[in-house]
Amino acid sequence: MLGSSSINSITRAISILECFAYGKKEWNILELAKELSLPPSTMHRQLATLVKHDYLRQGTSDKRYKIGNNLISFASAIMSKNDLRRLSMPEIRKLSEDVDETVHLCQLEGFNMYYVDKVESSHSVSCTSQIGARIPAHTAAAGKVLLSGLTDAEIDRYCDALAQFPVFTKNTIRDAETLRKAIEKIRREGYALDDEEREEGLSCAAAPIKDIDRKIFAAVSISGPSFRMKPQIRRYIDKIDQCAKSISKLMGFNELQS
Repeated sequence: MLGSSSINSITRAISILECFAYGKKEWNILELAKELSLPPSTMHRQLATLVKHDYLRQGTSDKRYKIGNNLISFASAIMSKNDLRRLSMPEIRKLSEDVDETVHLCQLEGFNMYYVDKVESSHSVSCTSQIGARIPAHTAAAGKVLLSGLTDAEIDRYCDALAQFPVFTKNTIRDAETLRKAIEKIRREGYALDDEEREEGLSCAAAPIKDIDRKIFAAVSISGPSFRMKPQIRRYIDKIDQCAKSISKLMGFNELQS
């Protein structure tokens, strides 16, 4: 059972972290002590503990305290694991109703992209995808978006394994050079297209969902028959970008954060 001193310490630590969450992004010790009406000596002990566990970090030159990497990772892990489907569903449902095509929510697992969630279109001709199904990431727009968030070393490993994947259509990417160029283009433009690369007659557009530490950890896509998708593709790119940004914001991503 925690004693009163331990409870007080936890309460103070929470109050300090709330200053960073809802106030300024950088503080010095005297500012925090004044903000929370605590003696500087008490504040110093609290900050030292938070810095030790990397929930805060202190600048070497200005000595100001900032959010630490462990706090960002902690918050990101909780939000991404527990809230992605719940928070995304209203957005992907709204997008599907707007464009009247199938919308997917996807994540990466090893070399495969898998379907986390899906909202079907009202059309009789639509997608045959299933929630939980896995496909090679480079064969779909959402998968290529997810690959674009990997490090160069991780992309190298994926390219090394490219030959082991099946070829689904004449448009399926088959060589590392083509895949690398596609990933570079996605990084520049912020979206990906799939021109019948997984299934003949099916086209997709996808955009990245970013988390609180600004990493791509999911993707949202619009999928439908090419004869419906291609005439509307510019509009769909704009729509998918708006949807992805809305979900990213819900997941804690701040576009203006430095």
